[in-house]
Amino acid sequence: MLGQGQAIYIVSVWPNPSDGAGDVSVAYKAEEPVAITCIVFDEAGQEIGRINESLPPGSGMFAIPAGMLPKSGPAFVRIEVVLPEQAGLFMPDQSFKIEVAK
Repeated sequence: MLGQGQAIYIVSVWPNPSDGAGDVSVAYKAEEPVAITCIVFDEAGQEIGRINESLPPGSGMFAIPAGMLPKSGPAFVRIEVVLPEQAGLFMPDQSFKIEVAK
């Protein structure tokens, strides 16, 4: 069960560290359909990629394309809930780090 009214919960991120050659998979759980924006930042805090996804309820996954990650070093990812399908859901941003090691 998700946190009280939480729109989405990030379960895991793999591979992490990434070799930079393939996409990174993000597993999630959502009680309701939800639209998100996934924003990737480099070590200096500059935005280097952004994708929008509409996620169905339940357990699932989406991919962060390898081309959105830095060539090496850390990438910081923020997941923003854009448009929950049901009013009243708590919408905290969720963040995590992906290490790219070549």
